[in-house]
Amino acid sequence: MRDVEKTAMAKSYKMIVLLYMLERGAERWTEPVTPQEVAPFFHRYLVEKEFRKRVDFSDTESRRLWAYDEAAVSSLIARMPMTKWAGARGSMTRFEDGVFSLAACGGVSGDCAPVDAGSVRVSVACAFRTAGGAVVQ
Repeated sequence: MRDVEKTAMAKSYKMIVLLYMLERGAERWTEPVTPQEVAPFFHRYLVEKEFRKRVDFSDTESRRLWAYDEAAVSSLIARMPMTKWAGARGSMTRFEDGVFSLAACGGVSGDCAPVDAGSVRVSVACAFRTAGGAVVQ
């Protein structure tokens, strides 16, 4: 939760990855993920609403990704946000051998408790921040 609340962001890429993880449900949201697993959701989320595409997916590099290319989108996710998030000082995440995980959970499914009050707060913060302060529809 601390990472979500304290991390400065120019784009909402971290929140989209976290939203993907949360949407897997109470029992699975803490399980590690790969960029390839997240890529279809990440791309669909950014291009399905024009305002998201304009705000977070419109620089020169990301405009080339408006047409889905799994390898390119996965590469982007691996660089930003996974590598940068895990590499931030004091981060509670890891990105090792192409797998992103929550360090507080030991990167192993079942090491974290199912959804609790903290994860509900994460979900709300995720929805708020990925919408640029508005409710995600």
